[in-house]
Amino acid sequence: MKGSNTNSIPSQAAQFLKLAGLVLMLFALLNYILLLFPLNLGDVEWRLKFTTQLVNQGILPILGIALMFSAYGFEDILGISKAQPKIGWNTLKSRVYLVSLFLGIIFLLLIPLHITSAVAGSNQAIEKVNQDAADAQKQLEERLSQQQAQIAGLLKSNRRVEDFVEGVELTEE
Repeated sequence: MKGSNTNSIPSQAAQFLKLAGLVLMLFALLNYILLLFPLNLGDVEWRLKFTTQLVNQGILPILGIALMFSAYGFEDILGISKAQPKIGWNTLKSRVYLVSLFLGIIFLLLIPLHITSAVAGSNQAIEKVNQDAADAQKQLEERLSQQQAQIAGLLKSNRRVEDFVEGVELTEE
C-alpha cells in the first residue's frame, strides 16, 4: 500500500531546510549586532576581540546559506520549484544572495581592521613590557645603591666591620 502523496516528504524537507537556514542566518546576524555592544572603537583590545569573534562565528551564516541553497537544489531536482522571475529582489533566494554578498564584503573589510588591531595590540604589549622592564631596572638600581651605601658605611669604621663579621657566620668560601 503506497502513500498517495510521494512528493510531500521531500517538499517538507526542502521547506525545513529553508527554515533552518533562515533561522541560522537571522541568529548569526543578531549575534553580530549584539557583539557590537558595548561599542568601544577606540580600544584596540575590543576591536581585536570583536573581529576575532566575528570571524569565529562566521560559520553560522555560511551554514545557513548552504542549507537554503541545498533546499533550492532539492526543489529543482524534485521539480517542485516555483516559477520565479529571473530578476527580482523580492524573492527569498535573491535576498539570500544579497545577505551572502553583504557578509562577504564585511569579511573582506575585517581583514585590514584585524591586521591593524593586531599590530596595535602587539605594539601596546611591547610598550608595556618595556615599561615593566624599566620599572624593574629602576628598583634594582635603588636596591644596589642602598646596598652600596650600607657597605660604604660599614667600611668607614673598623668596629662596624668587626660587628658585622661577628654577627654573620662566614665560611672559608
